[in-house]
Amino acid sequence: MGRDVVEVENLSQKKMILTFCLSPDVLNEITSVFLVNKQSYEVPTVIRDQTLLRIDLTPLLTKIDNNINFLVYMQLNNQNRKVPVRLRSSLEAQPQYVANASDFQDQVALLTGTVNDNKTIGVCRLKNHSYLRQEVTDTLSNFSSEMNCVSNPSKGSSLFVEQFSVEQATLRLKIKNIENFNDVKIGFFKRSNRMFFLTEINQDHQTLVIDLSRFFVTVGKNAARYSIGILSSDGSTYHPIVYPYKYFKYKFNRYYHQIELPDIEHSKNDSQDEMIVPYFSEENELSLVVDRQSTVQSEASGLKTTIINVDIINKVVILTFTLANPQNLDLKLKAVRYQSRTKIAPEIFDVPVEINSESKAVAKLDLTKIELNHFYYDAFAIVEIDGYELQIEIKKSDARLRKRVQTQIKGHDYSDWTKRKVIYPIFIGNNFRLAMRDRDDAEKPYDFLKYQIAFWLYRIFKNHFNRKKIWLTYEKESKRAEDNSFYFFQYMYQHHLNQNVYFVMNANAQNFKATKPYKSRVLKFMSIKHLIYLQAAELFVSSETPGHAFPWREKRGMIKKIVDKKPFVFLQHGVLGLKKVGRGLNKSGANSANLFVVSSQREHQLVVDNMNYLPNEVIITGLPRWDAIKHNPVSKPANATTIFIMPTWRSWLEDADEKSFRKSLYFRYYNDLLSSDKFGKFLLDNNIEVRFLLHPKMRKYLNLFDKVSPNIVLLSDEETQVNTELQNANILVTDYSSVAWEMLYRDKPTIFYQFDRPLFNQYTGSYIDFENDLFGEKATNLKELIATIHQIRSRSYQLTEEQATYRQKEFKFVDQKNSERVYHEISNADFLPEIVSVSIVKKIVRRIRKKLKR
Repeated sequence: MGRDVVEVENLSQKKMILTFCLSPDVLNEITSVFLVNKQSYEVPTVIRDQTLLRIDLTPLLTKIDNNINFLVYMQLNNQNRKVPVRLRSSLEAQPQYVANASDFQDQVALLTGTVNDNKTIGVCRLKNHSYLRQEVTDTLSNFSSEMNCVSNPSKGSSLFVEQFSVEQATLRLKIKNIENFNDVKIGFFKRSNRMFFLTEINQDHQTLVIDLSRFFVTVGKNAARYSIGILSSDGSTYHPIVYPYKYFKYKFNRYYHQIELPDIEHSKNDSQDEMIVPYFSEENELSLVVDRQSTVQSEASGLKTTIINVDIINKVVILTFTLANPQNLDLKLKAVRYQSRTKIAPEIFDVPVEINSESKAVAKLDLTKIELNHFYYDAFAIVEIDGYELQIEIKKSDARLRKRVQTQIKGHDYSDWTKRKVIYPIFIGNNFRLAMRDRDDAEKPYDFLKYQIAFWLYRIFKNHFNRKKIWLTYEKESKRAEDNSFYFFQYMYQHHLNQNVYFVMNANAQNFKATKPYKSRVLKFMSIKHLIYLQAAELFVSSETPGHAFPWREKRGMIKKIVDKKPFVFLQHGVLGLKKVGRGLNKSGANSANLFVVSSQREHQLVVDNMNYLPNEVIITGLPRWDAIKHNPVSKPANATTIFIMPTWRSWLEDADEKSFRKSLYFRYYNDLLSSDKFGKFLLDNNIEVRFLLHPKMRKYLNLFDKVSPNIVLLSDEETQVNTELQNANILVTDYSSVAWEMLYRDKPTIFYQFDRPLFNQYTGSYIDFENDLFGEKATNLKELIATIHQIRSRSYQLTEEQATYRQKEFKFVDQKNSERVYHEISNADFLPEIVSVSIVKKIVRRIRKKLKR
């Protein structure tokens, strides 16, 4: 009879080498070692000194997903099946930490290590009767000591707390009759999906010590609610922990102080990040809630706000609201806090509060004494209870107030002409924000008058303008003419001039001259004609959302309300897959499209599955700008190479201040690359020019890259044509940008420089598996990047056979008929409106006639 298990001892691990000892008779039986999950991978092994077995795990990370785990098995020469490996029973003590990932390389640590870097690692741990398990995960979700998960445990009898305290991120519990449990396994029952997560504990004289921060490094920062309990030895039952004799006068007293969750990229979170709050439920069961600070504090205190009025008068934001206090807590209303919605280093302004004669709170923010630098600011009531400060979001309001603020611009905004800013209140749903945007060049003092004139001219001659059946196209902020919108407009102008398609463009934009050949169909941004045609258009066709045809980020006004109801065909910027799209473009989102343009069956299915569109609302046509692609590169010396580096933006760094941005991985990696002497010498020695372009959302940080090596050109996005750069480039280096598919379509190679993948997965996410589904070479550091460039040069910048096959399968069409297909799909659609409106003049005439008949 064969062995049921192979026992090992003296387990250790250093970087990618796993080592343990076996008895000589077992070593003689081993033919192979495997890591087994859904698939089985054979791993290289070396036997040393007749007892020591060394396993090289390096090949593992080239074959599998980021987050996956394997049991270790051995194939024995006298058995047809694989046999699991475990530590000998006498050696089941917790292993010691061996390796770390301080050099940003893929490494392997034992189960007790705390890893601080954002890199893929392997974790070797023991569970299920000490069987040896090899786990590959990323830093953001790596398991802390002895962490595991149990599905659907049933609720058992309660255990009583005799003593309870919270110290920073640590819970201390003394539980009655805890000695009845031979193996104490404490954990957190996630109520939403009935999962029980075990965590490590320390036991000190019957007192259990739980480190919450370590637990939440594992389970993440998403809003959730947990019950805390002790799991039975077989994992089938959990016993809630109850404070049986504790009396809480107020619900507020059930909640303990908040604990900041560990931040990913910075040592300290802002106050709007998720927080851990231990509390006792109505049944006095020990629980945890993870959510935004203001949300949890509102829940605990019961405090609710109602906005009575908001205006901007004489450059002062006057916010009037009430604060309901159903628990009759002894509180002090200290201030109103305006706080930017940035993920790091938020901007905060505290405003004194006055209580008027009607017992309403009034806060006055003088805009001349502050400087707003971000797009949106939340408003919070700062309340003090028993020396503890609460932050309650100010958000509930009357529907009539919301309508007035959204539609009436005059009296609800402030223009700082010196700093070119426009500041105004806004309601997004029921949530109040103070908004700030850059003042456009086309917004002069008389533009509000033009706005009013255009609105009433359209109302009077509505029927006349509607008969024109106008289609509007435009690009980012109505300042570009280089993306899919412009090429679709160009096609329509050349082939379907009878269709009234107009292109909206700011006359002061850098490439306004590109529209000169088509000037009869170009609308100057914020002209009266533009504002009238905005209202009259029966369709928007664009690579941007409808807001880009109007003052940038403006969410108010009578015209905006009309614009939001227009049918919309979304041409996209590029191909979907590398990063997830915001919910605003979902079918139920604020910017949902009637038709969604894609380039492949894969992308079609992605939009249907993830964005809730019907299959017939997603059209496979290819992108209009691809019609203009010329596959012959611009002439240059035969031995010269051009590398175009174009990283995408980072949502967690949007609007970060300079100090915070300099600390980010994003800046450190790209700054080190651009200023590297080694990289600079490599470029000079090989006659390579690098052209570096930041995403438009990161443009304000370009001047921070002030030390660049020779042969590197920093590009301004406002003066750069991406199509031209891709045309001239031999190689593209990007991270998560859809421009990679653009390069693939052009039959050119891409290097994916993904040094912060865990961060990106956390804050943005992807629809594809970065480890297995990328269609180009990968690099995570300078050494790998240089080696990959050498490799691509050696094959004369051609795609590999695998990449060429992927290209052929990915793109349904490779021709110059993408715009034509888009036009035909729109023509066959049934969402264009019928003209049923009647002009105001005719309405007035009808009313006069009715009165005369009486």
